Amino acid sequence: MATPTIREVVSAAAAGANATASTGAGTQVGDLLVCFAGNDWNQAANLGPPTGTSGTWTLRATGDGGTNAPHLKIYTRFVTSGGVQTVTVSPSPDGEEVFTHVFVLADTDAATPVDGTPAGGNGAASTSHVAPATAPATADALLLCGAQGAGTPGGTGAYTPPSGMTERTDITDGGFARSSTASLVLTSSGTTGTKTFTGPNVAWATATIAVEGASGGPPLPTVTTAGEVDFVAASTPTPVGTTTTASTVSITPTLPAGTAPEDRVFVIQAGNNTSGATPAGWTAAAKDVQVGPTGAAPGAGTGRRHLSAYYRDYDGAWTMPAFTLTSATQNTHALSAITLRKVAGAAWDTPTVSTAGNTAAAAAAYSVTTGSLAAPNGMVLVGTATNDNVTASAQSLTGAAATFANLTERSDTGSATGNDVSIKTYTADVQSGGTGTITHAATLSAASEGGSIVVAQTSTASAPIFWPHEHGPQYRR
Repeated sequence: MATPTIREVVSAAAAGANATASTGAGTQVGDLLVCFAGNDWNQAANLGPPTGTSGTWTLRATGDGGTNAPHLKIYTRFVTSGGVQTVTVSPSPDGEEVFTHVFVLADTDAATPVDGTPAGGNGAASTSHVAPATAPATADALLLCGAQGAGTPGGTGAYTPPSGMTERTDITDGGFARSSTASLVLTSSGTTGTKTFTGPNVAWATATIAVEGASGGPPLPTVTTAGEVDFVAASTPTPVGTTTTASTVSITPTLPAGTAPEDRVFVIQAGNNTSGATPAGWTAAAKDVQVGPTGAAPGAGTGRRHLSAYYRDYDGAWTMPAFTLTSATQNTHALSAITLRKVAGAAWDTPTVSTAGNTAAAAAAYSVTTGSLAAPNGMVLVGTATNDNVTASAQSLTGAAATFANLTERSDTGSATGNDVSIKTYTADVQSGGTGTITHAATLSAASEGGSIVVAQTSTASAPIFWPHEHGPQYRR
């Protein structure tokens, strides 16, 4: 098995009106949608299945707080028609606050996507909102948990995700209640144990589900078109931070699963300070590019951050190195490793990197425009760093000259230890080539500052070599 890939997570909240979240255009046939649907009042029976884009939703779990209390349900459905999917959660005639959180998952098991038994929980007013355990049979399932608070004055305080989990959404209707989700890639089968969100001191409902990966893992790409570049796999290690001064922190990422000889491995690094030496055998395509408020010294949730992009072609033998950060101040950094594949016999071109696009001010509506970049074909990688540990959803990538398809999130994580930093990485196919600026946009879980770089990777097919022969010309690659 292999862990499902989170393409993106989108969410919405509304008071007495429909809460509609829309996925990106890169949503593909066969993707699994997991919807956490919540309300802060009324009854669980009146929290019906989502509506919107046509499809059949299956109820998997219910966190039922009782009458006039919070409720949270988990629904799933497979995508049968690709492109944007709208998912709407509606209130009852009482007009309570409603919430929708939608995970778009690739590489799930088509026959039995749910691993173990999903479950719901609830409790009286408390700051500890406990998501129940489940017990997947596979060792690398994707665990998703959600929490829904009751509607009450003061009920909109932010959530902190359970220990070890990555917060994916944390939204409020603006006046009464709040709801959050988190994810964790499991490393063993059996009980997950309970997972506790820390949130507003209100009554609560929670729900848990584990999603199983495709049997044998996602199919690895077979690249057959000259010049084509395909995504193979990604890995995201746990970010590292320290409050110690004059310190060095390091992260050794895992080689992405399925990486084969001649594949190209990229490591995108986001840090609050400049990075250490480029590891032996690796090439820095971009080194310590300042993003965000570039003139401001890094601090806790403030100031500039740095992005680096390294690459190395795999030979079947070398192992992943440690990437370091050393500074006299608090250190925090995060990494994402991504493997790409070319057609057999083709040659990798040297990757090119845009200048950074930076935010003008802290905002949840993230939108930056890079410098001009030639993206004639192949694939692009997007690396984003922010100066707060925030998550992103509803991403888009638009070129002034090029167009892109299948924009997919490959990492979204960070650390609030030391000087906060978060990293988001994406891949996208170049649908039609061109040279120009590129705009990357997303919705952040909270206002933050930062910036993005775009890496363009192409390959060149080798030319035929003609050999004389008595029966006519022969050729080989």
